[in-house]
Amino acid sequence: MNILLTPFRLLKISSLPRTRDLPRVDSNGPNVPESKLPTFGNYCIKAYSSLQQNDKTFHFEGYYPDLTISDIVEAKCRMHEKDGHKCTPTQMLFLGPIRDCNKIVMSDDDGKRVKEWYLL
Repeated sequence: MNILLTPFRLLKISSLPRTRDLPRVDSNGPNVPESKLPTFGNYCIKAYSSLQQNDKTFHFEGYYPDLTISDIVEAKCRMHEKDGHKCTPTQMLFLGPIRDCNKIVMSDDDGKRVKEWYLL
């Protein structure tokens, strides 16, 4: 009989500590703050285009919190194209939070509002 193995043979498996009896902490690790994904914030995006018809110029300005406003303004401008007159390319501006950020305004050269549409 091997002398080195004798002590292990004498030990009973039931006398060994079970893993569930080992000391544990309440949580699995130190408190680590959760990393938050960056957000876009409360912005309003302005898109505008112009339409020259004979002696008048009409301006289309749209305000919306989503980038799809450029497509919406372009579509509104194209609805008013007549006799080969074309809309200028739509341009966009990022604004801070403003009160009515869900509308399209059509105005003339004098700044007089001709039509106004509200988006849902």
